[in-house]
Parts: sequence; structure tokens; C-alpha cells
Amino acid sequence: MVTEYEKAVKQGPVEGHILCPECGSDKRLIADFVAKLKEEGVISSELFPQASGVWEIPFMDLAKMGLIELPQAVRSFPKVRILFDICAECKRLLITRVEFGEGSIVQQSVGSQQKSL
Repeated sequence: MVTEYEKAVKQGPVEGHILCPECGSDKRLIADFVAKLKEEGVISSELFPQASGVWEIPFMDLAKMGLIELPQAVRSFPKVRILFDICAECKRLLITRVEFGEGSIVQQSVGSQQKSL
């Protein structure tokens, strides 16, 4: 049986609002702020390519991951990445894109952590 998450991963990113559904504006607070920082040279143009705020939600149970003792084990977990902005006119939160994918962390064993100290 295919879960809704698996369907979403196969489908790819979900595009959100281009125009504010509340007031119809295309002006964005975060995008404008990022553009200003790039223009002033505070951040490079490679940073924030989508000029949005980003929430990443990892779905993992750290307590369970710690029970498996494998040296230098790479642990994968599902995650959702939500790109958002705020309408500059009416201040409504806008979801601009939702991406589904996998995240990973490298878990070192206790013995290898002690050796590096």
C-alpha cells in the first residue's frame, strides 16, 4: 500500500501561492528583504536562491536512532521542506512551495567520539 507521503515524494514539489489569495498582491516581505541584502553585498547572490523563508521538518525519533550502534552509520529520515513568505500588503503568511524528500545524519559511535577528543 502506497502512503500519502510516498505519493507526494513521487509527485514532486507542490507549488503554492504566486499572488496573495487575500489581497491579490505580488509584493513579498522576505523576498524584498533578501533582494536588498544581495544588492548591498551583505549576502552573496547564491544564498537564498528562492528568496523565501524555509522551514525544514525532519521526521525522526532520536531516541530510537541512538539504540542502533553502528560506527559511522548514516541515518536517513523523511523530511518536508516548506518555503514561505509574507504578503507585504496584508501580512498574510504564504506557502510558496512544499518539497518532500530525505535527510540524513552521520552518527558516530561513542568509541570514535572518544578517540577524537
